[in-house]
Amino acid sequence: MKTIFTPNFHQLSIHSFYFSMRKFYSKLVLGLLLFILSSVSAFAQPSILFTGITTTTPAQSNSRTAVSTVGGFRQVRLQANTSHTASTVGWAFHVGSTGSPDYASNWRPQSASQILSANTFIPTSFANGAKYNTGGGGSDGLLPAITSGNYYIFNVS
Repeated sequence: MKTIFTPNFHQLSIHSFYFSMRKFYSKLVLGLLLFILSSVSAFAQPSILFTGITTTTPAQSNSRTAVSTVGGFRQVRLQANTSHTASTVGWAFHVGSTGSPDYASNWRPQSASQILSANTFIPTSFANGAKYNTGGGGSDGLLPAITSGNYYIFNVS
């Protein structure tokens, strides 16, 4: 009598496929998690805009507005309640919350007296662009003339 061994290839291949896919997905999830965690710290985004477009108490220079996420970018939309001449209202982006901002980390020009251009994309390489600073570096930027009742939008990408 002959005995013929015939392994169950179907069961073996499903078992191997299951473990190879499991290893693949675990590596994929780990890789994505590491990428996301490294991106969060490497690409910090501002969360507060300081500007005097709106009058607040105790002073206009103390106006803090949260930056909102809109699709793939961040945005602040304000309606001016007083008019200002050019170069009299400042701006700077910070991290933290409106109640507890971190002044050490900011996005603003490197040197003083830099007026922001209206309706223009301003790269960080420009003198009036928002450059990332640590340790409180840089100087608050200035805005062009502000008209009471008009809306002003800051887009951060």
